[in-house]
Amino acid sequence: MSTRMMMEPRMNDMMSNGMEGSAGTRPWSLAAQSADLTEPALRMLTMEELEDRVASGLHSGFKLKAGFICDMDNTRICDLILPLRWARRQDGSGYAVEVAFATRHRSVARMVLENVALNGSRAIARLADHGFTMVGQSSSLKRLLQGWRNVPDALRTDRSGWLRTSCEEVYMRADGTCLGACPTEPGPALLANPRPPQRAGTLAGWQEAVARPALGNDLMIFAICAALAAPLMRPAGMQTGTFHLHGKGPIGKSHLALIAASVDHAPTLRLSWTIDTERLDRLLEQTCDGLLDLDCLSENPSGRLLERLAGLGDEAVGPHDWSWHGIRLSTGERPLSNLLAQHRKIVAAAVTSRVIDIAAGTGSYGAFQTLHGHADADGFLAALRQGAEAHHGHLLPAFIGQILAGQKALGGVLPERIAAMASKICARADCPVTAVEGPLREALRRLALVAVAGEMAITFGLLPWPRGSATEALGAIAARWLPGQDGTVKPGNVVRRLAAFIAENRDVFSWLDAGSEADRADPERSWQDDTFIYLTATQANLIPGFRALLPELVKQGVVAPGDERNSWKWRMGRQFKTRPRYYRIRKDAVM
Repeated sequence: MSTRMMMEPRMNDMMSNGMEGSAGTRPWSLAAQSADLTEPALRMLTMEELEDRVASGLHSGFKLKAGFICDMDNTRICDLILPLRWARRQDGSGYAVEVAFATRHRSVARMVLENVALNGSRAIARLADHGFTMVGQSSSLKRLLQGWRNVPDALRTDRSGWLRTSCEEVYMRADGTCLGACPTEPGPALLANPRPPQRAGTLAGWQEAVARPALGNDLMIFAICAALAAPLMRPAGMQTGTFHLHGKGPIGKSHLALIAASVDHAPTLRLSWTIDTERLDRLLEQTCDGLLDLDCLSENPSGRLLERLAGLGDEAVGPHDWSWHGIRLSTGERPLSNLLAQHRKIVAAAVTSRVIDIAAGTGSYGAFQTLHGHADADGFLAALRQGAEAHHGHLLPAFIGQILAGQKALGGVLPERIAAMASKICARADCPVTAVEGPLREALRRLALVAVAGEMAITFGLLPWPRGSATEALGAIAARWLPGQDGTVKPGNVVRRLAAFIAENRDVFSWLDAGSEADRADPERSWQDDTFIYLTATQANLIPGFRALLPELVKQGVVAPGDERNSWKWRMGRQFKTRPRYYRIRKDAVM
């Protein structure tokens, strides 16, 4: 019986036990069995091995002398270089060659060179930048590499993530590591633009320094599980999901993003929303079927950035007809939906279902509920930061190794596990799952997938948490998130909430013609006249769904904005020295 066939019932058992959070024996750990799945299929050569392989593979017209490749007249051409494999895309385009070469410090490096770059100086410039010595003509390097015989072939890919090869489905890491059940030499696929490996410390060190302190902190558990859910998006039939952690001030949002990043790569790779489009495209290539983490969304984003935000849930199509799948985790002071509404960017329901705002400042210590013995939040955050910097990049490849081991069983089990988890999350929020409809149901499925991924990792023995920890944490988050959504978030529901809020707080609205100068200087005082109620931003935030549906409320005549561009608010008259802005509500629409 094959390893794959033996693993399928095991995967079913693991998922069943893990999803239910049942008590039992310690989950079977596959750390030892899957070690080969987390290592590059092509290991780095030593200098001695490189020289031996170059000496045995040189073709006519070249020879090795004193550690240098020379022509037949003993004229030096270049240092040691060996073509490891040629690759092309599935459509036959994009020929490239992966080479191993000696650097000036007598170490061995690897690089992927485009075949077209061999025609000029671009390939030599790239090699030289990484310490390669070339003293001959560029045409000699081209002739050397292109004439090398018996070089293996591979499938070229320009992005990370799931890939179907002639062997079977594999997962391409951003550093070019090919994870899969086909450990051929030198590997069935080649990533054309790998980034440097981003791994430090050990998985055990990360579990102790980062994962264990997450217990009791719902948002930390969520951040870790969100990173694990990214490679499950495609098998689950989902394309993208954006989770935006928001809250005022330094409450720990960036540290949550750091924790999520450490699951897959160095936390220092986290980038700001201010990156340029070209760099974002490169990031999309490196994070397909993975986690794209972006920190610090501006309070006043540019129009161009808002257009990018409005399309967060859409397909991100690369230059060679591929679609981006995965999870985006971002942070900012305010909800994405509020920013889009404020700037009059109306987002399609299909996109809204994939963009989930999560309030991050709900714990006793900002984003955290417990400090695990630290005297203050600063000490706790410093310990987390140091732990993530010392240990990172281990959990996700180990998790993917387990997915690959039971891949066939996973495809049949995952949808029903997501549905079951969605019911549990809704029950925790005291909301029947049947009441969640439309775009909100799709958003709920993404939250459920995050919990499913966490429970799978617990069952695999990769997370040092009791079973059910991910379910409980995501249920608590959903309990705060769902009540503000109200099913399909219909305008009529928001109008009823607005009317109820005004009726309950009738006495707090001062009459404009009776207000004193001191009253008008109070930025938190709200007002009314014969026609309108003037709501402060603080009051508007207390009405679930109000900001998200501002465009529709304006269209229906419930909210009457002023003439200012990119604002749904009304600016008060000159009797107010600072001329503050309010949401102006028509009384006849709500009273």
